[in-house]
Amino acid sequence: LADGKVFLNGGSSTGNDLVGMALDAELWDPVTKVWTTAASAATARLYHSTAILLPDGSVFTGGGGSPGPLLQLNGEIYYPPYLFKTDGSGELAPRPQITEAPVTVVGWNQDFSITATENISRVTMVRLGNATHDLNNETRFFELPVATAGATVTVRSPVSGNVAPPGFYMLFAWNAAGVPSMAKILRIG
Repeated sequence: LADGKVFLNGGSSTGNDLVGMALDAELWDPVTKVWTTAASAATARLYHSTAILLPDGSVFTGGGGSPGPLLQLNGEIYYPPYLFKTDGSGELAPRPQITEAPVTVVGWNQDFSITATENISRVTMVRLGNATHDLNNETRFFELPVATAGATVTVRSPVSGNVAPPGFYMLFAWNAAGVPSMAKILRIG
C-alpha cells in the first residue's frame, strides 16, 4: 500500500476451490509485524486473480478462476483506512494535492523537490505494479525522509538501481493527518 503496509486478499485453504475460501483481506504492518483483518470481499478471488495499488491509494482486486470453480470477469476496489477521516464517520478525508514534482527522469541518489497544497509530513514511493498469477512481482516501497514538514520539501531518490530498478513509480505526499495525495508518476533511471 501507499503507506508501506502489505495488502493480502483471496485464496482458499484447500487450493483452487471454494472450500475454505478467504473473503477477508488482511493487512501486514512491517513495523509492528502484526496481521490485521481488513474489509471482506464480495466474492472469491482464486487462481489467476490479482490485486494492484492504484494511483489514488486504493487497491483494485479482480479476476480469478480460470481454471476454477468460478470464472470471475469482475473486480472490486479496496479503500485503505488512510483514505478516511478518523472520526468514524466513514467519510473520505480531505487530501493534499501535489502541485509540483519532477516531470523528467530522476536519477538514483538524487535530491528533488515536491510542492503540495498543504504541508507535507511524509513522502512515499511505490513502484507501479506488475501482477500475474495472483502475485505482484514488481512491488517496491520507499520511505523518502522529509527533514522538515512544509508545502515544499526536498527528498532523495533511492540510492541505486539495485534497490530501485529503472522504471515508473507512484509518488505520494502525506499530510499531518496521515492522508496521502493522489500519486504523481515519477520515472527513475
